[in-house]
Amino acid sequence: MRRRRIDSKRCLWTSALGGHLDVVKALLEAGERELLMLTGVNEASCLIISALRGHLEVVKALLEAGGRELLMLTMHNGAT
Repeated sequence: MRRRRIDSKRCLWTSALGGHLDVVKALLEAGERELLMLTGVNEASCLIISALRGHLEVVKALLEAGGRELLMLTMHNGAT
């Protein structure tokens, strides 16, 4: 189970980074919502990284899935 979670986290984060909306939605629909709260490089969440890359549709999908709780995550340097 741990391996699946690591692979799913990497997949969601990488998909958000690349703006792959269909993959992000598929992972969220498959019940991977808890992965939204995990962070990657510099403790950036998938929401932060997709916003920094300008992937508006991915940002919207992540916010719909994670809501206010997702907005409260901060990066290691305190940025939100």
